[in-house]
Amino acid sequence: MLSICILWIYLDKLNNPDKEFSLVAAGLIILYTIAMVAGILVPSFYVVMDTGAMRYKFITGSHNALTLTALAALVFLVNVFISLENNKKQNWLKWASYLAVLGLFLVFIFIRSRIYLGLSFMFILLIAIKKFKTSRPLAFAPVIYLIFITSITLLGSNKSNVLNNDRTLTMHTTGRDKLNEAVLHTYKESNWSNFLYQNNKEAYLKNKAAIPGINMSLSSLTESSYLILFLELGFLGLLVFLFIFAHYFLRFFKRKEFLSLFFMLFLMAVWLFEETVLFPFGLMTHLFTLATINRLEIRNI
Repeated sequence: MLSICILWIYLDKLNNPDKEFSLVAAGLIILYTIAMVAGILVPSFYVVMDTGAMRYKFITGSHNALTLTALAALVFLVNVFISLENNKKQNWLKWASYLAVLGLFLVFIFIRSRIYLGLSFMFILLIAIKKFKTSRPLAFAPVIYLIFITSITLLGSNKSNVLNNDRTLTMHTTGRDKLNEAVLHTYKESNWSNFLYQNNKEAYLKNKAAIPGINMSLSSLTESSYLILFLELGFLGLLVFLFIFAHYFLRFFKRKEFLSLFFMLFLMAVWLFEETVLFPFGLMTHLFTLATINRLEIRNI
């Protein structure tokens, strides 16, 4: 419920988005990005999955934590670059931000998350579409991203554990179907009225524990924001959540802010496979990307 309130408050800020940024923060984020890119070459900064695949986590607790850090840095540095486009005095900071953005492309590739690879690429693509006529560096950024993905994927087929990145362009099951079945089974064995607004998490966990080979301590709850809301807040909580997006769907559509509309729908699709509403920082990071795209549209930056 807290996440739903945060969602409403944050999206309401789209009425008056703030484009200011701190030079000190920009410098620190660029330095941290350099460290993240350099860390790709350090084997101890990877986590080994059950399948034997290596996923980059840097010094964070997990690769999932790194995805949010990298996405927040990516959006912030794109904002810095755009804000300094016509500022000759800080030309060095503008290009340092751009190079850091390119470095973050590599970070996302080695994290090996298809969701965040797609999310970061879609963000850059929409920015490039908006800035195509006024900023060639941003217009070519998605092309550079695709070159990185293709090159590293090809290198990944060359017997290197660290460079092995076959997951980038291939499908791989993560057990989501089993979790979805457990949610459905929980609903079927209860009266529908128990899902109006009640919390059914404990009943679900019992069904989840029955999944063959499941690791209850390491696995996520459902890997879907919508299923989490359904389990913990019932139909009512899920409808409130969807009502908020319906409100902003109409807002973007009426104002012809189609880039914002498309990215919002893309986020909603991502949340089918991401437990974003459980983590306020993750929710704010995703909405930071949406607010940036919307700011470019409404101010014609």
